[in-house]
Amino acid sequence: MMNQKSNLVLILLFYFGCNENGQAPPPPFPQVTLSASEPSIEVDNVVTLYVNVANISDLYAISFEIMYDHSILYIDMESGAVDQFTSDNFGPVVYSDDGVLSFVLGGNNIDGEIFSVPIQGLQAGTANVALNRVNLIQE
Repeated sequence: MMNQKSNLVLILLFYFGCNENGQAPPPPFPQVTLSASEPSIEVDNVVTLYVNVANISDLYAISFEIMYDHSILYIDMESGAVDQFTSDNFGPVVYSDDGVLSFVLGGNNIDGEIFSVPIQGLQAGTANVALNRVNLIQE
């Protein structure tokens, strides 16, 4: 009998910036992380992915991609369920196509949970979900 669960393997990306001397900053280290509300997704069930920013002072803008296997997982960008934090910020601009969700946000002192999105299991299998091409701009 076929296993009805799709395992969701999260890859956490930690962004380590450098100061003017090319040295890593002292702790706490700057971080951009991807996490999920559940460690796995059953077929037809939905979990939430979260992107958090921490320990980055004066962050003015961020862009990144979330890579996923669109034959196993599905992000519904048209349902209005994508939670975008706008306040006084530019954007966010979010675009999803064939397993790549692209995100851009600009504003003042971006910090904490900046993005969340529901992701659904389509079929049984194992799929990696990864944060990719993280770009940070400080004021």
